[in-house]
Amino acid sequence: MNISSGRYEELVQGLASRIAVSRQIKLEEQPRYGRSNKILGATGVKHQIDVSAKYISRDGTHRLKLIECKLRAKDKIGLGALLSFHARILDIQNRLRKNAKVEGNFVTTAGYTSGARKYAEFYGIATNSMQTDGEAWSISFADDVVIGLRSVSLKATNPRIESGES
Repeated sequence: MNISSGRYEELVQGLASRIAVSRQIKLEEQPRYGRSNKILGATGVKHQIDVSAKYISRDGTHRLKLIECKLRAKDKIGLGALLSFHARILDIQNRLRKNAKVEGNFVTTAGYTSGARKYAEFYGIATNSMQTDGEAWSISFADDVVIGLRSVSLKATNPRIESGES
C-alpha cells in the first residue's frame, strides 16, 4: 500500500462525512482528523484521536464518534489496541458525562484477532475494515453499509467521494 497513515485517516474522515450525508445525520461540525485532533479526557490528558465527529442522533442525543484508524499490510489488530482505544473512550466519556454519548469505531486494513473482536463486541466498539484493490477503497460496517471511493487520486487534498452503498 503506497499511502501514509495520515492520508488513510483523511480517507476515513471523508467516508465518515459521506456516511453522515447519506444517512441524513446532523453533524455539529465537520469530522476532524489527524495528529492535531486532540480531545481532553477527565484525567486532564489530551488524547489524539484519528477521526472524530460530533453529531445529533435522530432522538436528539448529542454524540461524539471516535474512530481509530490502523493501516497495516498483514498484522491483525490485537486485544492490546482495543484496550488502549477503550481507555481513551472512557476517559473522554467521563469528562463529557451527560453532555454527549461517546461511541467508538475501529477501522483497519488487516482484520482483527478473535480476542480483539470479542472485547470490542462486549463493550460496543464497532470493528470495521477498509480494503483497497490498488485503485479504489471500500469500507464495510457492521450494519452492512458499504461505502466506496472510486477514482481517488491519493495526492488530492480532498478526495472525490462517490457512494457505492449497498
